[in-house]
Amino acid sequence: MDLLGSILNSMAKPPPVNEQQKKLLKKQQEDFQKKQDEERTKLKKFREDIESQINKFLQDDSQQKLTLQPMTKVQRSVVCISIGMKLPR
Repeated sequence: MDLLGSILNSMAKPPPVNEQQKKLLKKQQEDFQKKQDEERTKLKKFREDIESQINKFLQDDSQQKLTLQPMTKVQRSVVCISIGMKLPR
């Protein structure tokens, strides 16, 4: 342990973080968290809308097929999960 301790003590310490950098880091983390929450909320609303569209389609016997707007990969995966379809790998 003596050798390890001397090596660790001789290593350069990381530069100290001042208050301005701490505030900037905290603000960046808050902004990132806010964007994640917004994305999560948007995805939840999309899932609820798609599930209601699918349920209406399933209950209406006169419709033969359901046409959806073009979607991103994430949105398509939400639709696949909503209808119980296995996702392709």
